[in-house]
Amino acid sequence: MITLTELIRAQLYETAVMLVSGMAFMILFELFSFIKHKSGMKKTIAAISELMLWIFAGLLTCAFLYRASFGAISFHAAAAFILGMFLWRKTLYGILFPK
Repeated sequence: MITLTELIRAQLYETAVMLVSGMAFMILFELFSFIKHKSGMKKTIAAISELMLWIFAGLLTCAFLYRASFGAISFHAAAAFILGMFLWRKTLYGILFPK
């Protein structure tokens, strides 16, 4: 049986958390885009709500990063975040937001 060291376990956990973080970020972003296009917001309200979106998305990403590795940014965390964004776009996007 293969045993994993504590370092590998920690890195796998960090990768999994940041993968979910990337997916959560894209869900939030696409939900905002969907609501913005369907409601026909005025430009001023859209700008303010988009600013709020980016602030909330930054706080959400920081919370995930803190949970994963106490806020330390690493290559595999950034790669997992980007991969989570890509996986959301390629797998779940068409199911939740049909074109």
